Amino acid sequence: LGGENGNGDLQPLDSFVTNEDGEFSGWLADFGAVMPLVFVVDVPGRPTAPAVPVDASTLEPVTLTVPAGGQLAYLIVDQTGKPIPAKLELRQSGSLKRRLYAGNQERTADVVPGDYDLSVTRGYEYRTHSETIKIKSGQTTSVKVTLEQLLDTTGYLSLDTHLHAAPSPDSDVPVPQRLVTVAGEGLEIAVATDHEVISDWSWAIPEAGLEGFVNTIIGQEVTCTLPEHINMFPVEQWFDIDARGGIPRWYGKDIDEVFEMLWERGAQVVCLNHPRGGGGYMTLIDYDSVSGKPTLTDPTLLAWPEDASLWSWNFNAIELMNDPEYIFRKADKPHKTGLFDDWLGFHNLGHRVAALGSSDTHGEVHPGRPRTYVESSTDDPATMDPQELAEAIDQGRAFVSAGAFLRVEVDNEAGPGDTVTPDDDVVDIWIHVEAIPTIDVAFIKVYANCDEVATLAAAEPDEVVKLDTKFPLKLTVDSHIVVAAFGAKAIPAGLGDYDPVGTPRAISNPIFVDIDGNGIFDPPGAKTCSYDVVGPE
Repeated sequence: LGGENGNGDLQPLDSFVTNEDGEFSGWLADFGAVMPLVFVVDVPGRPTAPAVPVDASTLEPVTLTVPAGGQLAYLIVDQTGKPIPAKLELRQSGSLKRRLYAGNQERTADVVPGDYDLSVTRGYEYRTHSETIKIKSGQTTSVKVTLEQLLDTTGYLSLDTHLHAAPSPDSDVPVPQRLVTVAGEGLEIAVATDHEVISDWSWAIPEAGLEGFVNTIIGQEVTCTLPEHINMFPVEQWFDIDARGGIPRWYGKDIDEVFEMLWERGAQVVCLNHPRGGGGYMTLIDYDSVSGKPTLTDPTLLAWPEDASLWSWNFNAIELMNDPEYIFRKADKPHKTGLFDDWLGFHNLGHRVAALGSSDTHGEVHPGRPRTYVESSTDDPATMDPQELAEAIDQGRAFVSAGAFLRVEVDNEAGPGDTVTPDDDVVDIWIHVEAIPTIDVAFIKVYANCDEVATLAAAEPDEVVKLDTKFPLKLTVDSHIVVAAFGAKAIPAGLGDYDPVGTPRAISNPIFVDIDGNGIFDPPGAKTCSYDVVGPE
């Protein structure tokens, strides 16, 4: 129900939901000639019906007629013919009109008649598909699409470590549908991080028909006012404490006290979420990436007691990418950017903190953009061990992906999270980068102690294997090595585009190189990072 406002625009006033027979009733406000009322009926998959004037002064029934729609029947299979979860998007003139998710059997959806550009995707590992289809009124259009898995991700499971569903007060996505979207994006593990409730989503796996495709980990986003939001997982639900599963009571505690409380609660990953930007905690305290200390020194400016701690190192993970954000420092926004400098500055000062990538999605759209690949002893999500994955994250045996799959080794033995002691001051760096052909990787950068030490052009930017190379790197001091792969073109439809200049397609956690031979990595100490985001000429 709506009426025209003073500008002649239709102003929504109320809404009604029909019963199964299409009938509805309710009270109407009578504004007279000041605001004539109209009914507008909205049925998903049907064309919008013309507005129907209604006279609130009478009790005459109103009949609303909905134009006929069409139907799309769809089934997505892999190269063996097995039905798989996937995502379909329908566009007209580049504008998204409908998003659908496929399951493990054929589905049918009502769609407004018309011509559409159809994209079918399943995350970053599967070949994308696109075609033009016509939906006709009163008819069913059928599509069956084969998506081939192109990337070899053996030894890793893909996680989104920051997801919300209906248990969060700011999400209306039912848990089974959340898992449908997760599986449709090719993710294997969903970490439940609802606001102020410790959620176990595992019950929804069989309800959604996703056994063997996806698994879940129990967690929570501890939604502190300050020091902002923190994810913890895996944890157990403690319903003997409260109906929310035993949530940590963070009220009135500073950052050091909150971290300590989460460890005591049983968390194995404590992750500082979205710490930069306008309201991120590291921005609020004006954290200095070189010294590792907040520039803000007066806790009372944040409404904390004078003796409150403004910083603590008692966490083991950070969201390097929350959504595909610009992670490097911008000269015009030095206090809101530079999470790359912050994170590698941690390691310069001797604090190992794993980088994670997550979507923080609250609606249906884009779980797993970006995602974290974590080393695993199994490639089967159904048999994954949450404790093993948490240990791998704690040790940094993971990398962040916004489109590419990355393998890195030093001297044929050390991967992310490992420490290697070479025979001399020259180490061999092996880099293997894969991505589907429609996601380009233009160049790769190598950093040692947060300084750029090499830039390599991708050998085949538009093939599956973008680069597979080994090259020598001379190091004069103990160094932590990080590798990042960058693109230059737009991400294909269905996978969510972003600015590739400041958002790597993939970035590894550090490999630690013990050059002085004392058996440990000796951090270089406080220093400014030196790098650019420009590819080779």
